[in-house]
Amino acid sequence: MEETRHEIEEENTRTRSNTTEEEEEVLEYEEEDIEEGVEKCNHSLVEKLVTDKNINPTWVQTAMFNIWRRPEDFKMVEIRPKLFQFFFHKEIDMRRVLKGNPWMFRNSWLLIKKWERGVNPAEMDFSRTEIKLQIWNMPEHCKTTTLGRKIAARVGEVMECNVFSAGLGKGNFLKASVMIRIEDPLKEGLNMGSKQDGLTKVEFKYERLPTFCYFCGRIGHDVANCEIAEAEEEHTSGSKKGLGAWLRADIIGNKVEHSTEQERPTKMGDKETEKGTQQGKGEVLEKMAKLTMKEKSQQCIEYKEGSKVSNREKAPHQTAEVEIITIKETNKEATDHGEEDKKRKESQENKRRRKRPNIFIFEEMWLQNQECKEETIRWREDIIKQNFFHFEAEQILNIPLDQNQQEDCYYWKESKNGEYEVKKAYHLICSQPQNHAQDCTWTQRFWFASPFNLRTERAQNHSIGAWIEESLNQIGKGKRGLFLECLHVIWWGRNKLIFEDKKIDIQELVNRATLRYHEFTVMSRPTENFTAEPPPGSRSLMCWVPPEPNIFKLNVDAAISNEGANGGGAVIRNSEGEIMVAATWSFSTTSIIEAEATACLLGLNLALDCCFFDLALEGDNIDVIRALKGNDTHRNYFGILVSNCKQALGKFRFVHISHVKREGNR
Repeated sequence: MEETRHEIEEENTRTRSNTTEEEEEVLEYEEEDIEEGVEKCNHSLVEKLVTDKNINPTWVQTAMFNIWRRPEDFKMVEIRPKLFQFFFHKEIDMRRVLKGNPWMFRNSWLLIKKWERGVNPAEMDFSRTEIKLQIWNMPEHCKTTTLGRKIAARVGEVMECNVFSAGLGKGNFLKASVMIRIEDPLKEGLNMGSKQDGLTKVEFKYERLPTFCYFCGRIGHDVANCEIAEAEEEHTSGSKKGLGAWLRADIIGNKVEHSTEQERPTKMGDKETEKGTQQGKGEVLEKMAKLTMKEKSQQCIEYKEGSKVSNREKAPHQTAEVEIITIKETNKEATDHGEEDKKRKESQENKRRRKRPNIFIFEEMWLQNQECKEETIRWREDIIKQNFFHFEAEQILNIPLDQNQQEDCYYWKESKNGEYEVKKAYHLICSQPQNHAQDCTWTQRFWFASPFNLRTERAQNHSIGAWIEESLNQIGKGKRGLFLECLHVIWWGRNKLIFEDKKIDIQELVNRATLRYHEFTVMSRPTENFTAEPPPGSRSLMCWVPPEPNIFKLNVDAAISNEGANGGGAVIRNSEGEIMVAATWSFSTTSIIEAEATACLLGLNLALDCCFFDLALEGDNIDVIRALKGNDTHRNYFGILVSNCKQALGKFRFVHISHVKREGNR
């Protein structure tokens, strides 16, 4: 029995030994065995999507395929959630995509790196990327690339720095290419100064900035999904760092060639301006003489020469408490300067609030800005539903809010742009304006001398339109044209009398109307030599025109009806006329211009969601197109729509806005 057990144990030992030898066996392969696979991967890129949202990989593949101009034999493999490997057939396509890093997908960064053999894609470092940093609010003599590099170095590794022009009459600014760490919070600016110029708060703006948190300043999530904001919600209100949409650059600018590193001399004509911008410079210089510069959480940069300092204050919600100066023992009273500034700004904010119009509902002041959350720009549903009926609350919650968070203001509903107009107020007060074509003595004498036998006395509640309609029916078809010409002559003769003080005889006016009508009748008769050819300079029927290569065209349109069935639509095509995406929406508006602006806003958001960042926008409503191109302010609901459209336009890499006639808007 014992011998049998011993034999079984020996057999098990031999089996385990053979299994171990088989597991440790290694198969060595040659380079020629994987040559095809290595060749494919050499033409591939590894991408990471920086977002906290769950994304369907198919959406990423479809969107990037269209954005990257449909590269040949394009393929995508998902390595793990939000980490992909894209394969290209041609190396030129791969290099073009790599050059545009980072790309945007649904307002989130898509970071790209070239595939490296021997490196696991899941272990590749995507913690850094390059971004364009704009530096604003600098004195003119400080706008040099040397100082710009020092400032940008506080944000990240500086790759390049140049001076850019913001446009005619808007001055210059500095722009630097900076390699930043994605996990680091964004900086809204820093303080710089010198003993000669004092302190200046420099402001930062970032180009092509993706979704970021207004609370913690980190890229990849918003305030609603911020763990830090949720943890500190009970202890603070608003934004922790005073961040907001103003960190996004709204202009790209043009590079200034032949810029020098020397300070720009101040013109003699600018002395008054310079004097006005240096309030309290003596006190600042006195304190600067006794202080030392020390790096803190937001450092202060010292520049050596200059004469101009900016004392512009930011809005209270943009202010961050920054400790940048360590005062020597001989000037301890200067340490309280920050508290004084804080109290002064709070006082200014209270004054600004008192100047707002008081709108009382339920015996309490009710303002839009008090009923919505500043950090998320959404209505406070609990307050709305508590103070209004259910159907009223639903209507209020469906009102879109202005993403630029403008202050509340009075709105004159009788005008298109919300501004008060004396003419509109006059028509509102005078419910029964005088009918000059019928009532006045001068006009009655004209009608007496005319070939018409018209009744000129005014009936009760008789409008000018009703009188003209009644007169046309009384005259008959044969003389209606002459009657309309008489109306024009009355208008012309009264203008001559009122504005030029030229009195024209009544009979002469009647003869003028008769002669003009006779000429019109003769010219309107058909002739034997009539041809259907259009006159020179006339335009033929327009049709839809495709955009330039690599540009996508967005056409928007809307319609309203008396039954309330309002809606709009949008279609995006490529340069070959192929429809990339199309959509329709139903919404509630009171006018056609609001419907057109709503369709435009929804169309722009659709283009952003589909990552079409090179866009040509077309519409057939000239008022909407002019509002998008201009700088006029509208206080009504249409103004909010235009403001939101302009904010959406700032997120595109390239955008061209144009008006097209209805037949060309397809």
